[in-house]
Amino acid sequence: MHCHVAATPTQLDDIGLGDLIAEIFNQHRARYGYRRIYQELMDRGTPCTADRVRRLMAERGLK
Repeated sequence: MHCHVAATPTQLDDIGLGDLIAEIFNQHRARYGYRRIYQELMDRGTPCTADRVRRLMAERGLK
């Protein structure tokens, strides 16, 4: 029997936020670190924390 566990709302948010972070990172030719990306997200009105941005960048290998 297979047990499929649905993603939590936070995990789903992380996917969307991670995509947005990757988009900003690539727009700035990989020159933005987590602090600048965090500030860009705040300027766009996307609530999150700098630690979350850093974790999502690390998970995706964005340096």
